[in-house]
Amino acid sequence: YNTMIQDECNKSLPALMVFSAAIRYLKNDLLDTLMKTMNRIIPAEDILWVLTVPAIWDDQAKQFMRLSALR
Repeated sequence: YNTMIQDECNKSLPALMVFSAAIRYLKNDLLDTLMKTMNRIIPAEDILWVLTVPAIWDDQAKQFMRLSALR
């Protein structure tokens, strides 16, 4: 899982780092939104997180997303 992603300025980062950061952002944004709308902290452990992937993805791509989500 050492695939690199290149941005428009030709800078490269590991794909795992990019996907993990995106998933982390979505998680934190949801937790912040819940706190603002419900006026209380909802622990991440109290949420059943589900990450779906297209059925046509092969096992390697699915495993990559699992690893990204766990980081």
